[in-house]
Amino acid sequence: MAFVLEYLDATLGMGYGTALTPTLLLAGLSPLKIVPAVMVSQLAGDIVVSIFHHRLGNANFKLGSVELHVALILGCSGILAPLVASLVALRLSGMVIKYYVAAMTTIIGLFLLSNKRIRGRLSRGKALLLSLIAGFNKGLTGGGYGPLIAGGQVILGAEARSAVAITALAEGLTCTVATVVYYLSGTIDVSIAGPMTLGTILSAPLAAMTIKRSGSVRIRKLMGLAALGLGLACLIC
Repeated sequence: MAFVLEYLDATLGMGYGTALTPTLLLAGLSPLKIVPAVMVSQLAGDIVVSIFHHRLGNANFKLGSVELHVALILGCSGILAPLVASLVALRLSGMVIKYYVAAMTTIIGLFLLSNKRIRGRLSRGKALLLSLIAGFNKGLTGGGYGPLIAGGQVILGAEARSAVAITALAEGLTCTVATVVYYLSGTIDVSIAGPMTLGTILSAPLAAMTIKRSGSVRIRKLMGLAALGLGLACLIC
């Protein structure tokens, strides 16, 4: 499951934790075992796939590059926003939160499928705003990060192939803090996290090669369908 879902996540910029966590819950595993394993495995997969994205030319992560700066902004600022969101979440009902994220993800999907984008390039200011919104959603609901970070970059002017690669690196950064906390608290179950981590690492080269061979228009449409599907599924369920 980790191999397949990380492949989809690394090619579309979304879907790993959103799909894997509820699946493992239905399989009978406890959240305390699932969440640390998801974080650890996603961190490993994102690091490896980011390396392959760079080597294959899907993105330029050299020191001083714009894409590296954007990834750092998205990743680092995305760590702070969830702290504020957690306080807000205590004041809102679960139903309000659910429909808020479902509506936002659906709109992102429709916008991507419409092939429209906001004029101009993805500046550092836009990246910071996007990260704060996505990080807020992550802290508010535990999900909704990938669709906004990946889809939002494209809508704000980024090339689809680059947006997926940047999302992988940024999401890896956001998983780092949680992984350290879980490690220090001793809640990482190696019997679960080990196989999942192996699956994400093995899928990384295949995902990067898929992005390399895919056109930006096709990637954008697939991203749109994925975001629309996640949003509608959340509204229905």
